[in-house]
Amino acid sequence: MKILRSVPIIKINDEKRVLKGPVLRPEIEDRHGTVISKEVIEAACWDFMERMKAETQKTGPKLMHEGEHNDEVFNEALSIVESYITDEDMTYKVVQAGGEDTELFVPAGSWMMAMKVHDDEIWRAVKDGHFRGFSIGGVADKLELDEAA
Repeated sequence: MKILRSVPIIKINDEKRVLKGPVLRPEIEDRHGTVISKEVIEAACWDFMERMKAETQKTGPKLMHEGEHNDEVFNEALSIVESYITDEDMTYKVVQAGGEDTELFVPAGSWMMAMKVHDDEIWRAVKDGHFRGFSIGGVADKLELDEAA
């Protein structure tokens, strides 16, 4: 089963062209009914960053899950400037399309990331609301839990 999870961008710094948001939040059901534990999120974050620095297996973010792991979009257009696991619960204001503010709960144990956008076209797409959040894709076996347990 291919799993895609996405959550909104919570901060955009126009001057620095940096966007920030949660990659994964623990114990919060997504639109597919999937819940991920703090431990799995921490392992995913650390594994991703380890693979980022490995010279033999370059990987990185891709636009809309397209392209190869070592494509030029990541190398030239985007760079990760922060990646960490949160220590405490936080609530952020998020401006939705149409200018309406909502709140996003980011519990302790969430994976946060900030990316710098070097490409003018991608930055315009972020500002226009085309890219609204981070998304992580993966392959997993889904286990159904017994409701009575």
